[in-house]
Amino acid sequence: MSLQGTIKRYSLIIDKVRNSNFPSFKEIHEMLQDEGFQISSRTLQRDMEDIRDEFGIELTYDSSKNGYFIDYEKSINADYILHFLELGVSSQLLIDSLKKGKEILKYISFDSYEGFKGLNNIQKLLSAIKNHKKITFKHTSYQTGKTCRQNVRPYLLKEFQGRWYLYAENPSIKKFRIYGLDRIDDLRVLDKTFIPSEDVDCAARFADMIGISNAFKGQEKQEIILSFYAEQGKYFKSLPWHLPYKVIEDNDHEFRISMIIIPNYELLQRILMHNGRIEVIKPEWLREEVKDALAEALKKYS
Repeated sequence: MSLQGTIKRYSLIIDKVRNSNFPSFKEIHEMLQDEGFQISSRTLQRDMEDIRDEFGIELTYDSSKNGYFIDYEKSINADYILHFLELGVSSQLLIDSLKKGKEILKYISFDSYEGFKGLNNIQKLLSAIKNHKKITFKHTSYQTGKTCRQNVRPYLLKEFQGRWYLYAENPSIKKFRIYGLDRIDDLRVLDKTFIPSEDVDCAARFADMIGISNAFKGQEKQEIILSFYAEQGKYFKSLPWHLPYKVIEDNDHEFRISMIIIPNYELLQRILMHNGRIEVIKPEWLREEVKDALAEALKKYS
């Protein structure tokens, strides 16, 4: 079986468990067979073990339900892993199509990131993070326009809206900072190593927020209740801003949800970009922020 086929099986297994109501081992096996994978029960068992061991997704059997579920508390970014697996399958399909003729590009339109830089540094940064190597690079600030050399300890790569960021500790200021890869030049991986702090939980740093910005005006994690037009709600359900979320209302007139997150600039951006088709129900201070932002925008057209 090719690597593409194996990745496709992993994606189908995770997707089946995630979107079904405690599917049994037999149901998962039959689903794979329906998708054209004629594999043995032993191979399926091995696939499920690989998904747990290699990707950190806990496919747990519930004897009371006679089926499997994803234990999100013990899993590491299950939805993101599935997203990358799906990207891998899609990329391989595109490569296979290109091998049959370059004219296939006439039927594909990609989002344009022609001016985006920094992707060439991802492999070096991943290696430095994995091996706890100190790094140095030149970084340009959008706020000041100045370019300064940074000497940091890299901890994590973070992707958001097609852009990549480095989360690293800067010993000179004794703080963690986020650096956009598009503003990094002259990257050098040093021979010097460092011992990562056990107190730093990189996953937790971004788990309770949308995007990469710090908390908005010092706000802490709290309940955010949003009301969408029913049509906008369909878009949210197909591509949620954040997981998990709780559905409060879902009918022909309204889609209302609750999220427990750290409010930040990216959350405010998401709300404002929908031009009034989303209403902040709670908290009151965020309602006021949105109202003030919309009033300020209206002034420009008055």
